[in-house]
Amino acid sequence: MVLNMVFNYASTNIHTNAVRAIHQLVECVANANPVKTMAKFFSFCAANIKIELENGASSLRTTSASLPLPSDATLHWNLAILRGAVYKLVCREFSNNNLAYISLS
Repeated sequence: MVLNMVFNYASTNIHTNAVRAIHQLVECVANANPVKTMAKFFSFCAANIKIELENGASSLRTTSASLPLPSDATLHWNLAILRGAVYKLVCREFSNNNLAYISLS
């Protein structure tokens, strides 16, 4: 139930001033059930990140650390969600020394 509520909020809203908050919220949900969280959010985030990059998000440099470009807001939002969903899975795999699938090259 909570996972669906967070997913509905995250998939229908974008707030540049709440990127850290959505990351932490998704991470909290992932702490409860990382596999379900990843299954719910991964395809949504991957598709949106791909669309944003194809349409030029993050292609302009800026010196402002506090005001992201409007074209980057959706990219940052989806990256934050994905980071929150992935974090617990990665930590669990590191703690289990099950890193055979991770390539660092």
